[in-house]
Amino acid sequence: MTEEEKKEFEEFQKWKKEHKKEDNSTTKNPQVPNSESMGQTQSSVNNTSVPSAPPTNNTQNIPKKKNKGCITGIIIASVIFFIIICAGTCGNSNTNSMADTTVVDTAIIDSTDEHAVSTQTKKGWEISKEKDEMDDSENVWASIVSDNVNDIGYPYNEVSLTLTVRKMKKYGIDVIVQSSNGQIYGQEYQNDNYVTIRFDNNPATKYYFDTASDGSSDEVFLQKKSTFIANAKKAHTIKVEVPYFQAGRQLFTFTVDEPLVWKY
Repeated sequence: MTEEEKKEFEEFQKWKKEHKKEDNSTTKNPQVPNSESMGQTQSSVNNTSVPSAPPTNNTQNIPKKKNKGCITGIIIASVIFFIIICAGTCGNSNTNSMADTTVVDTAIIDSTDEHAVSTQTKKGWEISKEKDEMDDSENVWASIVSDNVNDIGYPYNEVSLTLTVRKMKKYGIDVIVQSSNGQIYGQEYQNDNYVTIRFDNNPATKYYFDTASDGSSDEVFLQKKSTFIANAKKAHTIKVEVPYFQAGRQLFTFTVDEPLVWKY
């Protein structure tokens, strides 16, 4: 029972005691008719032959009926008040129970959502396959995009880097370093046609590259392909430093939850 309900119950008990005292006082001191009313009664007796009941008896019966009615009303009011209190208590209990259930259900949903999000955001090499229509062989690509984007200035501005391991029957296996924009620059006769790569916490190593046969400058092909693939199968972090025309060497970082899976 709450403090407010307790206060209302105490006020009800106080009211019941006061009305009980009033009923008792009425019973002990019944109303007695005055001499004038007695005279009227006597004259009415003299003028009629039908005897009437004594006034005293009628006066005494009135308080008794009134007392019974008050007691019945008090009992009914007490029962109604008790039902209201019980209903309020049960309602609060049910509300709390429903609230607890809601919290538990929400917790279950939240934990499920967290698991789903962690599974969806798990990062790794993206594998894609395609059938070669000429010889029915299978072409396979494994790619990953850099975590960061570098600003190399006008006119190319922001650039990202992609590492791709490719297997095609007519070309064999290649490791391609491709820029989203700009020109990867390096000349063999100047001995600066290389990128620097570091796998996890291992020492950085130079990987010399060849330019594309079609003359495009946004991608190069690494020479030590098997070495790169072997290291990528174990690494969760790869850092690559690439030379750009008129922008110097730019550093790109690649992080994965699962290292490269390559069975070719």
